[in-house]
Parts: sequence; structure tokens; C-alpha cells
Amino acid sequence: MLKPTIGNVALSFLVKYPLFYAGNIVYQSSYQWLGLSALKSGQDVLYWLWMFGFLPVVSILLFAVPLSLILRLSRPVTFSCALAGFVVVDYAFYVFFTSQKLIDSHGFYHETVGLSVLAFLFHRRIRAIFTSVA
Repeated sequence: MLKPTIGNVALSFLVKYPLFYAGNIVYQSSYQWLGLSALKSGQDVLYWLWMFGFLPVVSILLFAVPLSLILRLSRPVTFSCALAGFVVVDYAFYVFFTSQKLIDSHGFYHETVGLSVLAFLFHRRIRAIFTSVA
């Protein structure tokens, strides 16, 4: 569907984070963060900016180039290993900044949403990696 350019990979992050947050909001039935009027203190505002601004922007800055290079790989084993390494690093980044636990279910959900978005947006490229005879 999309070519693995840095801009398209950045777009995948801009799709991933709202889907992830929307899923969390629905799962937890906690709609308070959707309305900015619910932010009562400076700490609430800082948390909102952190979650909805800092994490997506820093993820794009740190991971857009490596992920676009991973999507350009042509060998299935190399692609799979590089993508697995990317998932581990992205999980560690997310959990480091959002959780006090090493193993966090939100981190797993975050990666599941991310891989689903990648599979949806770059399915032709990923299929070509595994079906090409090189």
C-alpha cells in the first residue's frame, strides 16, 4: 500500500498512537483524558502533553529512519530478525517512559497495535519480502 519512506513510516506512528490510546480509553472506560476541561492541575496537563505529544514525537524522531530501513530489507530472515529487534527496542522505550514495571501489558498492547498498523500500511512490501525468490 505505502512505500517504506521515512514520511510514510512517520505516518504509521501517527496512526499507531491514536489507535493505541483509543483502545486503552475504551478498554479502561476512562474517557476523562479526551476532554481538556478534565485537566485540573499542572501535573494533569504535563501528563497529557507527555502521553499525547512527547511519546509520539520522540518515537518518530528515534524510530522512523531505522524502521524505514528495516522495511527496505529484502531477505526474510534478515527482515524478521531486524523487525524483532525493533519491536524489543520500541517496547523497552515505551515501558521505560510509561511504566514502573519491566513487563507491562500496555507495552505488549502497544507493540501489537504497532505491528498491526505496519502490516496494514506496508502489507505489499512485507508480502514482497517473503514471496520474492532471491
